[in-house]
Order: sequence, then structure tokens, then C-alpha cells
Amino acid sequence: MAELFVRTEDDVPVLAIVVDPEASVGERAVAELGSRGYEGDDVRYLVQTDGWAERSRDGATLTVDVVAHAAVLESLEVDTSALPERSEVDPTAIRLLRVTGELNVATLSDATAVYFTPADKITEDDWPLILAPPPDVRG
Repeated sequence: MAELFVRTEDDVPVLAIVVDPEASVGERAVAELGSRGYEGDDVRYLVQTDGWAERSRDGATLTVDVVAHAAVLESLEVDTSALPERSEVDPTAIRLLRVTGELNVATLSDATAVYFTPADKITEDDWPLILAPPPDVRG
């Protein structure tokens, strides 16, 4: 089951998600997105037009949705019929995963890091997938 935690990178708190690439359909789909990321600075960046992370907060409870466009998922041979939920920001995008957790951090960077290794086993060799916030979809 995916979980949230905070990592500090260069003195900046960064929201991180741990995903099990062999768990749910959504977690497997997020892992597939990792292959679309481009490499740089010991991370993989997902292009914001392919997918992103949406956040909402209610007190200390933080909810993060990882979403991607259907065309991207289909190119990765992800069965989108098993993923019926849609993005809160862009209803044409598919919600792959919703993760909720209690975090008592006031300020986080805009980026969300996704790891495919348990939080207590992450090393420098584990390159996270970096997700940006949602694109501006105003028409």
C-alpha cells in the first residue's frame, strides 16, 4: 500500500510517496510512468503534460492524487479500464493513485517524489520519479 512521508533535500522538505510496483493496478501504473521520466540530477522527471501530483490538505491530513493522461497510459500498455477515477483538476486525466497521510509540515516543495523502494531502505542509488503540480488547464 502506498504511503506518504517527508524527505529533506538541500534543507527543503519534499513530499514523497512510496509505491509498490507489484501491488495495486494504480501503483503498477505509477511505476510504469517512471519509464517515461527523463533523467537528470539523480532523479527522473515526468513531463507535466504527461502526468502530475494533485494535493489537498485538511489540517494535518494531506491527500495526494497521482494522475496521467490516457494516451500516455495506453502507450505504456496500462489497462485504463481498471482506473475509473478522474483528476480533480483536469477531468480528461485519469487518477492512478490516491494516498492520504498525516503530516505536520507547514511548507513543502512543489515537487512530489515517488520512490519504488520502502522508505526505510532508500539509498542514493534509488532515483525517484519527480512529479510537478498540475498544469494550468484553464481554457
